[in-house]
Amino acid sequence: MGASLVYLTEPITEIEQEEGANNYLKFVTASMQGWRLNMEDSHLADVNFMESDKKSLFGVFDGHGGREVAVYCKKHYGTMLAD
Repeated sequence: MGASLVYLTEPITEIEQEEGANNYLKFVTASMQGWRLNMEDSHLADVNFMESDKKSLFGVFDGHGGREVAVYCKKHYGTMLAD
């Protein structure tokens, strides 16, 4: 059986934004919680990946019914990719 999902009676539509830049690019992220009880997704925006302004790393991690794996991926993906 799949996870039992509970939704809000109306969506949370407040949008959270993050901006950043280095000498080569600028970025903006935006996220919205929506109908879920908690924000389950996570994102990664690192414009100085591996301490280089010529390497950047971006990722979106979907919680799929739980935040734990999305947060873990945000925290560890860059380190695992660099190794």
